[in-house]
Amino acid sequence: MENKIFKKLFPGVDEKYLERAFEKLKKDGCPEGKDLLVWFGKLVEAERKSDAEETDDGKHN
Repeated sequence: MENKIFKKLFPGVDEKYLERAFEKLKKDGCPEGKDLLVWFGKLVEAERKSDAEETDDGKHN
């Protein structure tokens, strides 16, 4: 990730989640009236949950 500011703002979060959330933010933008950092945090959490669900699905097969 070129811009390490997100890494500083979200310490301890795997860079792959930050990168994927940043790509979604670039593609879709931030909804009007939403705080950018709060929205970005929600995108990061959605990416983490997505991976967790995929991991859980793999354990059940």
